[in-house]
Amino acid sequence: MKKLLFSIIVFLMLCSFAWADGYESVTVAGTAIGLTTATVSMATWGMCRAETAEMRYTKSGTVTPTDAIGVLLEPLEWVMLDNPDQLRNFRAIRTTGASGYLKCHYFQR
Repeated sequence: MKKLLFSIIVFLMLCSFAWADGYESVTVAGTAIGLTTATVSMATWGMCRAETAEMRYTKSGTVTPTDAIGVLLEPLEWVMLDNPDQLRNFRAIRTTGASGYLKCHYFQR
């Protein structure tokens, strides 16, 4: 099962570089931040990869992440944003003293 999941993720990563409608690099620091590019407003889904530091995120729009609240995202892990609401409501914050980076690709169906 893990090999299948890994294969699917690798496939999606490769596809994202070829068919992405937009790209953004987001610096995740000590204040919760969302996705900021204008491309998000036209996208219907997206995927972001954490780099360099651990962070927490939420997608609901009703809960703001903190260093203790939200889903933990380790470096080199991906988060899928399945619809426009999740793209608009996504927020992330670092959990350590070092800022992290999200590399995000946005798509239209």
